[in-house]
Amino acid sequence: MGRGKKGLAVEISISRFKMPSLRNLPEYEDGFLYDQSIPAMLASIVLEPKPGDVIVDMCAAPGGKATHIAQLIENKGKVYAFDSSKTRLNKLIENVKRLAAKCVEPILADSRYVSMDYPSLKADKVLVDPPCSALGVRPKLYENNDLKSILNSSNYQKQFLKEAAKIVKSGGIIVYSTCTFMREENEDIASYAESELKLRLEEQNLVLGDKGEFSSSDKAKLVQRFYPDKHDTPGYFIAKFVKT
Repeated sequence: MGRGKKGLAVEISISRFKMPSLRNLPEYEDGFLYDQSIPAMLASIVLEPKPGDVIVDMCAAPGGKATHIAQLIENKGKVYAFDSSKTRLNKLIENVKRLAAKCVEPILADSRYVSMDYPSLKADKVLVDPPCSALGVRPKLYENNDLKSILNSSNYQKQFLKEAAKIVKSGGIIVYSTCTFMREENEDIASYAESELKLRLEEQNLVLGDKGEFSSSDKAKLVQRFYPDKHDTPGYFIAKFVKT
């Protein structure tokens, strides 16, 4: 990947799209709307949340997935929404209030240590959408990420997934998702989960994307990839695991 100086290369003076911002509509302020991409919504659906479930969102801010899960379980159950950034957590709290997601409990904490900080917490389902290189959602003329930074991201993501495997109940579901194309942050993480964490890749209940990039075609069918040029969405990856 190339390196370059930061600055403005392209400025949009006339937008192709003639519609008001959703966030300026009264329906948005009243909690009827939340703007989210199709793959991001799909990650919550693939988790298969049910009323009464105890669910953990490991990296929850600004709250799109946590509040979507609350809607899917009809506010019946519990969603523990972790984030280590106070600024981002405040945004999550705003969205929880606006969307009346009463079953969501925002928690300021680094979920890489959740099993130690909250030893009694056992979840039916866990969503892991960790920080990543975000190469699927940031259009740039160049990208400063190199292989070292990608591998650093991968190692960081493994820490969240490792904790998720500790707190999810036996037979419970973990969904791992990213907004990047990089195999090191996607399929390689899924392979790590299977080989090191006693997790098993599971067929997803709703598939809208392409198969993954595993050498095994059977395994490739168990994950989803989205590409902006093909699906008109951000680049995205979704994997579903069951704890054995």
